[in-house]
Amino acid sequence: MSENAIVYNNTPFNEHIEKKASIVREKEFPFESLTPNTETIAAMEEARYDNLETVTLNELQAVLDADN
Repeated sequence: MSENAIVYNNTPFNEHIEKKASIVREKEFPFESLTPNTETIAAMEEARYDNLETVTLNELQAVLDADN
């Protein structure tokens, strides 16, 4: 086999590329992007009715750091 021969196999890398190629080919995401899930709907309703929790940047950073 020559050095520059294309080898096709089922590695995770090739599966990832194939998934991206199918998105481009079909011109659509493999999920319903315009239908919000339950968590998103709840957040939208909280924002609509001004029920959002107010936090400082330091509080937000502490929560993000705690997740690591």
